Amino acid sequence: FSRPNPTRPIRPEIPTANRNQQDKVFLEYADELSANEYTDGHQLLRGNVKFRKSGMFMYCDSAYFYPSTNSLDAFGNVKMEQGDTLFAYGNTLKYDGNKQLLSLRGNVRLINRNMTLETETLDYNRVSNTAYYFNGGKLYDETNTLISKRGYYMANAHLSEFKDSVVLTNPDFHIFSDTLKYNLHSKEANIEGPANIKYKDEAHIYSEKGRYNTKLKNSTLYNRSIVTQKDGKSIVADTIFYNQITGDCRIRSNAVMIDS
Repeated sequence: FSRPNPTRPIRPEIPTANRNQQDKVFLEYADELSANEYTDGHQLLRGNVKFRKSGMFMYCDSAYFYPSTNSLDAFGNVKMEQGDTLFAYGNTLKYDGNKQLLSLRGNVRLINRNMTLETETLDYNRVSNTAYYFNGGKLYDETNTLISKRGYYMANAHLSEFKDSVVLTNPDFHIFSDTLKYNLHSKEANIEGPANIKYKDEAHIYSEKGRYNTKLKNSTLYNRSIVTQKDGKSIVADTIFYNQITGDCRIRSNAVMIDS
């Protein structure tokens, strides 16, 4: 590769944006740029590399930039920022500007306001603003921590969906499930599969459908859920309303209560 004078950083001129240019990835800065006939049309960039795509910026130590396909491969101290609320970090990044798909690998963190998602493999769709991981991940906010093998985070709706070996941890309880949805605004967890909720030594709930508000500490359970309290009492019903703070249960339809 031909190497430019490292004392004269490359600062490309940024053209005025129009409708066609808004879909393009632009190189904003690099300390060094190399390209010749052996690079198949891509550019090799080193040092303080910065790209721009619409309202998103990407930073890295080095990169391969493919202007003809509107894509790039970034390496080292990768950072993506979108507005002032969404940030992503990783070891490497692949970005397809035409499809608007990012693939982050290695020590990945996605931060959106008070939410942080950590994983080793993360794909992010800018069209739908949806992130998904498929090799284990952890999401946490100021209230709860959720881990699972697979998960989805919808940034626009502030909703998350977790699948396979899901564990929600809170100072007061744990939820174990195969499928769980979580609203980061309302702090409500929606159960959509076999789940066990354990309140320290106070009560144990088994439910296959329901919702639990981790902030208000109350739950609405359906489909013959079971609540077993520490004194041995158990309740089964079509619908159960349970308040952890007061310990009260309201039951509705085909209810059975067993008091040993």
